[in-house]
Amino acid sequence: MPVPARRLLVIATQCDDMLPLPSLEDAARALTEQLLDPEVGGCLPALAGDQALWLGPLAADRVESLVIEAVNRADAEDATLVLALLGHGFVVGDFSTLYYMGWNTMNGVASTAVDVNSLLQRAVLGPRVNGVVAVIDTCRAAAALPDSSQLVAADKRLGVIMACRAQQQAFGLQLSSTLADLLKTGLDDGQDLIRIETAAPVLQGRIAGQSIVPSVHNGNLVTPSPLWLGMNRRSPSRLIVDDIGPLGRVRLEAARRAYPAAAAQPAGLWDDSRLAEVRSELLRGPRSREDERLLRVLIQLDAAAKTVVLLRTMSQLTTPRLRAALTALLAAEEQLCSTGALNYDLVDVVDYVVFNHPAGNPDHRRWLARLVALIDAECPQHLDAARTLEWARAVRAGVQLADAREFVAGRRRDQQLRLVVSTNQFTEDWPQELQTWLLLNGELPAVGNEDFRNRFECPTVDKEGADQALAAAVAWGKDTAQRKGLELWHIDVAARAAVLMQWRPEEAKVDGQLLGVDHMVVTHWSPRMGLPEPSMPKTDVVLRRLERIENAVADKLAWLGVDATCDTDALLGKMVFGQYQQAIAVGHQLGVENTRLVDILCAYVPIVMWWCHPDSALGLAAKAGVEQFWGQLPNAFILAYRERWLGEHVQGLADFRALWDDKQWLTFCKNFSMS
Repeated sequence: MPVPARRLLVIATQCDDMLPLPSLEDAARALTEQLLDPEVGGCLPALAGDQALWLGPLAADRVESLVIEAVNRADAEDATLVLALLGHGFVVGDFSTLYYMGWNTMNGVASTAVDVNSLLQRAVLGPRVNGVVAVIDTCRAAAALPDSSQLVAADKRLGVIMACRAQQQAFGLQLSSTLADLLKTGLDDGQDLIRIETAAPVLQGRIAGQSIVPSVHNGNLVTPSPLWLGMNRRSPSRLIVDDIGPLGRVRLEAARRAYPAAAAQPAGLWDDSRLAEVRSELLRGPRSREDERLLRVLIQLDAAAKTVVLLRTMSQLTTPRLRAALTALLAAEEQLCSTGALNYDLVDVVDYVVFNHPAGNPDHRRWLARLVALIDAECPQHLDAARTLEWARAVRAGVQLADAREFVAGRRRDQQLRLVVSTNQFTEDWPQELQTWLLLNGELPAVGNEDFRNRFECPTVDKEGADQALAAAVAWGKDTAQRKGLELWHIDVAARAAVLMQWRPEEAKVDGQLLGVDHMVVTHWSPRMGLPEPSMPKTDVVLRRLERIENAVADKLAWLGVDATCDTDALLGKMVFGQYQQAIAVGHQLGVENTRLVDILCAYVPIVMWWCHPDSALGLAAKAGVEQFWGQLPNAFILAYRERWLGEHVQGLADFRALWDDKQWLTFCKNFSMS
């Protein structure tokens, strides 16, 4: 038996015969937003075209037809109808009937208005309508109740919360706006659901000048889902929404729907005790394919929740450190993050690692343990050892944690060494030789230590000669690293703009394959290594700009078209005045003729990239690819190049070239230029 759906219709219209209600639309929108929230109201739109809110001016007969359409939708789906009427209302005679006023209604003329009592009665008596929840926010609202004797006879359920008594006026749509706020924040009453009976006294305490009137008739007391306004965000037993990431929510809901016992509760109310109960049930007996799927999701959710709790004990865990740990994890696994623009929030990162591990290794514990170990290595203050071992025991990842610590130790050894290869920084031509340095932990080698610096002659002064010299430099660097008990993985290649327009160092052949297959190759602008010209900003200025880019929540990247780059003098002026504080992406191909443009950009900006596909213009998909994988750049470029070499589709990311100066590189350049 599936969980009954909740279909929502909110109608809010002004009346031409009455004074306008200034807050009508805002109140209607706020209430609709909360009732449609899957974690609060859990409703779906009741009308065709996914429409849940109708704003005026609406004629009375149009209001009635919309409600009937919503009733028919609920009836066809065995759904609960949630209906809200906001606006003007009046009564005639004995206060036993509320008339809702459409745009064309004349005050006091019943034949021009909507009979709310009859409309509610028609809704609740629908053969398959699974109850009606109504919010009536008009003057004289309590006159809206239909004949209760008919509800009893038909064993039907109706819950109505009304803005005032039948003899009262209502002011400022207070019921709707206050109810929206209440649903948004929740109640501290220890209950999972916000019901009409519990909400009414709280609303009354916040609303002045009118008496809130609740009315609930639960005809079918054995119905598993009671009538309710919303799920309580403050329920102490509720599974904390903030600790479930987007992938986990999708997997849980999909698995939950296939599990028969899930029908007893709405999805948002599966609390910790219910999850534990279901898990125990599944572990005890024989399991179907659907049972196995749900059990796997429950185990993953439990591991994710326990990991978030563990990592929240780290007071020094910042967004850059979290991003660095995930980037290192994905780079080691040679995986591009496929979840789009991943929000670098702790919950979302753990969620990604648990539910998006490689298909070839379906055990989430390996990735999760590596993430914990990498984060621990990134933070100056490490995780408590006893607490970490307890976490590993709880998620059954003791062996995986030991493996992860070995992985991090090996990665630390690999990351100790960087090979810097530079052409002559003073000439635009292909180099006659390449200068090389091996950096230990980002530091320049000690003065006089010739084991860590060298020069390699280019056999020919062209691309082929540069490739051959680069291959010789890499071979020297790997031999030197091996003698020191280290591994060489990261290679920085610096050259002038004119050379970089024509050279792809990652495609140089080394040991029979492309250099980028086994190495992280990052390109840089070589003039940064020398003393800056008087007109150039100092490296400290570029470092501050890099920090702003890394800390920006949005707009990290500025896209420049031909109109912005064709006049290099004008562009230089904009740079001088500080117009571009982001990373720069040029949306068209660049060649040797664009050397001055690249020189200007690189002098001011630590991150510069440009489109380089020879046969197509930059499109929206390619832009989206860069922004989608931003958190993994520059490593994602080499991963994309590798996929391109293998003929795989990488959403345009491989069609960009980039010069990417990270903090370690800029610090090296600063120290190098001073030495």
